[in-house]
Amino acid sequence: NMSAKRAIFHFFTYTIHARPSPGLLLSSDAARFGIDASKPASVLAKKNEVFQELIWDSAQFFHPKRKSTGKVILKTNQTRKDGRFLLKIGCEKRANLPDKNLDDHELSFFPYVYACFDNRPANQILAIQHDASVFSDPKVVAKIIQENANSKLAPLNLECSILQQFDENEFWKFAAKHPKSIHRLQFLLMAPNLPRIRQSIPEAFSEIQ
Repeated sequence: NMSAKRAIFHFFTYTIHARPSPGLLLSSDAARFGIDASKPASVLAKKNEVFQELIWDSAQFFHPKRKSTGKVILKTNQTRKDGRFLLKIGCEKRANLPDKNLDDHELSFFPYVYACFDNRPANQILAIQHDASVFSDPKVVAKIIQENANSKLAPLNLECSILQQFDENEFWKFAAKHPKSIHRLQFLLMAPNLPRIRQSIPEAFSEIQ
């Protein structure tokens, strides 16, 4: 008996930052989530739930150059409650294929990658599969999800950013390999939305100083 080949998937991890946005925009969805969009505290308390539900309900994701589509799979009440769920997101491709008369016909198809969400409040992690035959870079998928989410979050006074996680070990490996090539480092710090990180910020900055 031949043993089945094991598929190997490569993923890049990102953090999800959902936060209140400036301005006042009202939405019929506000009542659905029990949000007072005029009060930041009300919006902040519901941000994780809102983000998950709007992604969960999405059927169409938009790409600047071609049509994309998304579908939540393993869609059960348990995965919804856990805040951990799996998304397929595909990109339309076209190819000319011959029929039995050897006449070419253009067909469209949607190869896809997986996006794994862990939307639990203490985590808020997104892992995106890298498959260059579908999307050139996982950052493209992150941007598609981010823009799709923000188009739905804006009326609720929310916005999100999906940022690739910083790999400390890879950075120091690169720095050790190029000791005389790094002349300046610039870090962009975003106000964190994870309670465990927010509490440790004062201590972290005191160590830097």
